[in-house]
Amino acid sequence: MTRILLRDESPRGSRAHLPLFAIRAVARRALQEEGVARGELSILVTGDRAIRRLNARWRGKDASTNVLSFPGRDRFIGDVVISVETCARQGAETGSGFRYTFLFYLVHGILHLLGHDHVRPTQARRMNARTRAILEAAGEG
Repeated sequence: MTRILLRDESPRGSRAHLPLFAIRAVARRALQEEGVARGELSILVTGDRAIRRLNARWRGKDASTNVLSFPGRDRFIGDVVISVETCARQGAETGSGFRYTFLFYLVHGILHLLGHDHVRPTQARRMNARTRAILEAAGEG
């Protein structure tokens, strides 16, 4: 069985919000679709300020980003950190809306933990297609 630890530290006054049960459901579906039957996944929902600090510390990039993934070991799958503020901006810019954008990057982050990457264009196409397929399977497409 998979265990999903979810912490919401999104900034006060942030209008972007998803019910925690919806986040857990999509995360659980992503793991199922990827064949992960056991393990523990940690998800932190935060804002631009916090994710910028993490991005600077761990990736050397002093900028906010939509999602960060930190792989774990053994039964601990890893950590996914996602910024509601960046997802809200990107959802508005692309016309995808907050919910779809947030869930897209949640699944994207989980796929990174499971070994997917998008360094080369073919990898990016495969990873994006896999992300969309998982969202469809979760009823979020």
